[in-house]
Amino acid sequence: MGAASPKKTATPRTSRKKATAPVGLKDLPTEPIVLGGESDEQEVEMVDLFTVNGVTYSIPKRPPVNIALGFLRDVRKEGPTLAEAALMERLIGEEGYDALVNYPGLTTEQMEQISDRVMTVTLGAMEASKGK
Repeated sequence: MGAASPKKTATPRTSRKKATAPVGLKDLPTEPIVLGGESDEQEVEMVDLFTVNGVTYSIPKRPPVNIALGFLRDVRKEGPTLAEAALMERLIGEEGYDALVNYPGLTTEQMEQISDRVMTVTLGAMEASKGK
């Protein structure tokens, strides 16, 4: 026969303290954050990004934060390269993206400059919203 296992005895529990909210949570407003309404429609200031064959393509100077949020989701799901391509198309539009794709003289340096500007304004919009 095998060895007998030792008998386990229950250890008495001490009284637990009531759980308290982590620091800061008790100070949270109790009302929900309401999204939507007339104030959502704002004029978007645009800045020129690039010109192809005399046609200038622009992007928002301060893209809406939801664009940056979508980019972060795409990075998580698709990876940074595909997320950046989707972001660029979202900001410059299909016509602007096609202009880049169909321009045979586009250099790596030019593409990097365009991409850097797109990323700077998009992630800058998210950082700027933190300061509000």
